[in-house]
Amino acid sequence: VGTNAYSILQIGHNEVEASDLDGFVAEIVAFPVPEMAELVEGYLAWKWGMAGDLPPSHPYKNAAPLPTEPPQFDDESTGLNPTQPDQAAYGNGTFIISANNGSMVRSTNGIDWVTTGRSGKDVLWSGQYHVASTSSSLVRSNDGGLTWTSVPLAGYQQHRYGGSAGNGLVVFGQFNNIGTAYHVDLSNDHGATVIRRVTPVASFGSGVLPNGRILIHDATSTQSRDFGYYSNDNGVTWNTFNFPSSQRWSRMIYANGKIYALTYTGGVVAYSVDGINWQQSTMPLTSCRGIAYGNGFFVAVDNSTKFAYSIDGIKWFPTLIPSPSTESRQGADIAFGGGRFVAPKYYNYPNPVSNRVIYSL
Repeated sequence: VGTNAYSILQIGHNEVEASDLDGFVAEIVAFPVPEMAELVEGYLAWKWGMAGDLPPSHPYKNAAPLPTEPPQFDDESTGLNPTQPDQAAYGNGTFIISANNGSMVRSTNGIDWVTTGRSGKDVLWSGQYHVASTSSSLVRSNDGGLTWTSVPLAGYQQHRYGGSAGNGLVVFGQFNNIGTAYHVDLSNDHGATVIRRVTPVASFGSGVLPNGRILIHDATSTQSRDFGYYSNDNGVTWNTFNFPSSQRWSRMIYANGKIYALTYTGGVVAYSVDGINWQQSTMPLTSCRGIAYGNGFFVAVDNSTKFAYSIDGIKWFPTLIPSPSTESRQGADIAFGGGRFVAPKYYNYPNPVSNRVIYSL
């Protein structure tokens, strides 16, 4: 109550529970997480000139919350039929979603979807091209997925969770070894030419910073790690970096000045400006699958298609979506473009091909 903590709250008494209220209780507001209470406290304190009464450690002691509203979401399903969509990317006025079975769909508004007619997985936006991978090549398109060109790879591969920062450099990590070596396939020219580099471990997630630094880690859905590797010379040499904790890390995503490492469980997300020095924060999500930035907000989605939003990418708040059907659903990723967030999801039961895309209004 106020800045004091109590184990028992008696409604209708003052802050120290010593005097009865002489009046009526018109409304009671409860918050699922402390961060939402702090947001309201900060707003009201600055509105009524009482910011000086906030405790020194309050997140809005020195600045009022931004007067903006988080994204609101709706459901749509037109044309989205790939089995288990895995990644979404926006560029050149077009969203493209790829799926585990290699199919890809495209949309210019995030609502109406059609097939690209091209196979590809782990789709990324390089800054000029959509780039995706197959078992034998990279495929790329600079016209929103209408036409594609293929760039052969040096032998069979199995990529997982590629990375790009929109600076022409794309990286697809190999999560099982070819012969006796692990590797990444990377391109510095938007996928036009491909270089294969040996890595010290399998790459289950890879990331890219605007300065060209490449990051990889080898944690999986069943393994935890507290470290990864980075390279400043296009994958020729690799050095170790430390995560802030041992987690089952998954994707690495660059968004608005930070690189994020997502986790399968625990509601933890790590973030870094340089990819070497890391911090972590918690999310009101069970398993983050994607992060995107747009309209002044970071938005994250988890594997049960719940969303969280953040202004700074560090402190996160839950956001609501319309009630879905009773089918079991899993979120896959989230992308932003054209003023809209788009998040593909898929159903496991009872209809495994009944997929949807959730889009912001």
